Amino acid sequence: MKRCNESFTIWQNGAPVGYTAGQVVGDDDPILRSHKHLFAAVEPTVRKAATVEAATAEPGERRALTPPEDTTDTSTDGDEGGGGQDEDGKAPAPRRRRTK
Repeated sequence: MKRCNESFTIWQNGAPVGYTAGQVVGDDDPILRSHKHLFAAVEPTVRKAATVEAATAEPGERRALTPPEDTTDTSTDGDEGGGGQDEDGKAPAPRRRRTK
């Protein structure tokens, strides 16, 4: 296997044939007879399989849970930053707590 070093075009049987940089051709490709200087040997690469975390536990497997982050408000002044008014100058509606 050989990899093309730079893009080029040749004319073959009256039609243009293009080779792009990075294109791989077989060792028996006819282009290597006339343009071998534009190709280099392909180094074998080994790809490590990506590890994928399972969304659910396998049967009998116990999962470690991460506790949620604390999102409580730590302000002590009690003011919500609006000065007691909405953008249009009206007092905000009182908040109501939902009950079951």
